[in-house]
This record gives sequence, structure tokens and C-alpha cells, in this order.
Amino acid sequence: IVQVPIEMTDLLRKLYSQIEEDDLTTYLKRDIECVNEVSKIMRYKQIAISPDLLIPDMDPEYGPKFDAILEMVYGAGDQKVVIFSQFARVVRGLHKLIKKVDKHVAMFTGKDKDLAYRQSQVDKFQQEDRCRTFMTTMQAGGVGLTLTAGSIAIFPDLMWNPPDNSQALDRLCRIGQT
Repeated sequence: IVQVPIEMTDLLRKLYSQIEEDDLTTYLKRDIECVNEVSKIMRYKQIAISPDLLIPDMDPEYGPKFDAILEMVYGAGDQKVVIFSQFARVVRGLHKLIKKVDKHVAMFTGKDKDLAYRQSQVDKFQQEDRCRTFMTTMQAGGVGLTLTAGSIAIFPDLMWNPPDNSQALDRLCRIGQT
């Protein structure tokens, strides 16, 4: 497992500072019900991936994590890549960007409950040489899929529970696989 450090842009630093200031103001007012640590951390995670997750009018292509992920996908050569995110909006945004360069991309977010569609996306990734990238949410694709054609897993964000991340990674690495 390799962690890739990503430098924050000036805008991201500004947004982080704004969230910190808002949280501090709320805390000082003793409005404890509004200071939910989990939601605060979730906001930081969202800003770090792509500011548009919190600012809907912002271009979803913005953000250094998107740039780093695209660089990894395009630099993978013949290896197949699986991208897991807990945010469907991240998956859809990356899908849109990658599809501009490579139309043979598979994606499943779980929003579409059609199991035949889900299986068609898995089959496309597993069986078609030209399909090099599969994107899914952790909730939809982190359990019960076989994605052994993939050799690189990218996590723009991690789940709270480390076994959930391991379970997702296990979609690529099955028992007996070399």
C-alpha cells in the first residue's frame, strides 16, 4: 500500500480555515449539538477530495486529488485500475473525466439497483481488455464483487472502519490468485 501525499491548493486551505472558524465559533457559542465531530471530519474529507462536494456550484473537476488520480489511471499502462470512494459524486465526477479520454470505463455506484447492470459493468471490466478502469462506491462495490482483473486499487478517501477498506481491496486479491 502506497500513500501519495497531495499538496493542498490555496483554495483548499481557505476552505479548511473557513470550516475550522465556523466550527470554533459554534463551539464557543456552546451550541454543542451543532458540533458533531463525525460530520466535521466528513466535511474535511470532502473538501480534500473535491470542493464541489460541499460547494455544489463549483466545477467537479477541480481539486488536486482528481489530478493525482487521473495521473495514476493514465500512467497504469497495461494494468487495470479499480477506484473506490465512499462518495458517489466523486465516482461520477472521475467517470466523467476519464471517459473523455477512454470511453471503455466501467462504473457502478449502487444508485441504480439493477443487478443486471451491475453485473454487466463487472463483466466489462473483467473480460474486456480495452476496459482498464472500474469505479465504484465502497458501499456498492466493496463487498461481493470479483474484480481480479484489477491490479491497482485507488482510494481517494477511506472508510472509518479499516476492515471495510481491506474488504474492498480484497475484491482485487482473491485466495489462490498470483
